[in-house]
Amino acid sequence: MQALGGLGLFLFGMGAMTEGLRSLAGPSLARWLGRSTQSALGGTLTGAATTAVIQSSSATTVAAIGFVSAGLLTFQQSLGIVYGANIGTSVTGWMVAVLGFKVDLGAIAPLFVLAGALLRFTGRGRTAALGATIAGFGLLFTGIAALQAGMMGMQERFSPSDLPGDTWTGRAILVGIGIIMTVVMQSSSAALAMALAALSAGSLTLASACALVVGMNVGTTGTALLASLGGSTAARRTGLAHLAFNLVTGLAAFTLLPVYPRALAVVDAQLGMAQPELALALFHTAFNVGGALLFLPLNSPFAAFMERVVPERKSGPTRRLERALLTQPEVALEAVAATTRELARAALRRVALDLRNPTRAAQRAEENAEESEVLLNEVKKVTAFLGDVHLPTKETRRRAAIVELYNGLDHIERLLERARASAPASHRVSTASTRVAERVRQRAVRLAGPCIRAASGLRDGGPGADVEVLRSVSEALDADAQGLREELLELAADGALDADEALAEMDEVRRVTRLGRHAYRLVWHLAQAGNSVSAATPRAVPLQAETSASD
Repeated sequence: MQALGGLGLFLFGMGAMTEGLRSLAGPSLARWLGRSTQSALGGTLTGAATTAVIQSSSATTVAAIGFVSAGLLTFQQSLGIVYGANIGTSVTGWMVAVLGFKVDLGAIAPLFVLAGALLRFTGRGRTAALGATIAGFGLLFTGIAALQAGMMGMQERFSPSDLPGDTWTGRAILVGIGIIMTVVMQSSSAALAMALAALSAGSLTLASACALVVGMNVGTTGTALLASLGGSTAARRTGLAHLAFNLVTGLAAFTLLPVYPRALAVVDAQLGMAQPELALALFHTAFNVGGALLFLPLNSPFAAFMERVVPERKSGPTRRLERALLTQPEVALEAVAATTRELARAALRRVALDLRNPTRAAQRAEENAEESEVLLNEVKKVTAFLGDVHLPTKETRRRAAIVELYNGLDHIERLLERARASAPASHRVSTASTRVAERVRQRAVRLAGPCIRAASGLRDGGPGADVEVLRSVSEALDADAQGLREELLELAADGALDADEALAEMDEVRRVTRLGRHAYRLVWHLAQAGNSVSAATPRAVPLQAETSASD
């Protein structure tokens, strides 16, 4: 009973410490995780460091899944984080082995609990998070002390001789027990602490403990697999990749089980120092590092294989918007921004194509309307998903990005609605008067075209177009629109155009001018959203006063 109570305290303390550390790190840790993963090796180091800081490989892996779903990382890049997360979990083993059994923090751990609780309930924000971290740290080592005492008491009822023998079959059974322990506890750290306590109390031999740890390493994939069921393609790929990585690593470690204790016995005989807890922590670290070193050179073919095993289920711009991302609002917002940029490119390409060839656009009016309707439905999905992204009040920059994205989506919708408007009938009549009107209309197209083509250069990292250039083009278009309308009226007055034709051409000039205006404003809002989401650069000063989003 004492051992079970100690295990419960350890689990609760680990959870409190993890949550406190995550709150202290804040979104900056997630941003660092995303930006530091440009290669598999970089991802491995970053994943190991992140897991060591927040003491949760599951949190690190879930963040990696979110980045892949948002399009911020490729699946191949995310695999490095998975390798590193396994290495990072070994830090817990060292912490327990050194501080729990060698330094014996259990004697003063209640003081940590008291100090942390006072900070937690009297402070706010980061102070409260620090208090939760300190209290969790104290509970963790209080639990280890109780766990160790409970294991000492079990010696009368249980001894290492009761475990399967040191044979391949016996080791396989112990590996299976380790898997079951981790799946039941939902924490490889807790299972490892239990093995360390039993080893310290003499209830386990080092050989048996090593076999259990191999099973625990495989069992820790259960959480990721459960989380990936029914999830996004990125989640299922990552869950299966995590399982494959741990199975291969576990198999390699299993083959070394007869060798490792004997090698340590030789070392102990030479040095005269027997420290089984540290030896177990070393074994856990060594085979996780070895697994990463084994997979890193094979990362590309391994990623390609997993992508074939788990193909993409969804297509289209909204494929990134998985409901699971809403548990990570910052990552969900990145996904919305990437999706909005993709929709903007599609809408602007549609508009630019129609402007360059209005005759073809008129002939394909029905097909264009269907394409625009599909994109409009995608815009509605993005808008609805964005409405479910809830950020903390203190996230002022990202909350500002939500407003900018709403504005951008509104301009995409208006672009598509104007693009599917029918061209005037005069464009399809070959008369002297309409040829003059066509020349006038082309002047408006030439002014709107650069704005739309430049805006089509949007890339995933932010707008590829220079918003200052777009602003000047948009202003020139607005200024010239009045002159174009006056010229049309003069043509009508001179008899070159009848009144109906002049009005039709004026409507077309107005339509094209508004397309250019919406294109510029769309790029402007996405530029502001990019600044706010990344929080990497100061918010730009508005290039011109934004008027109503209406006509």
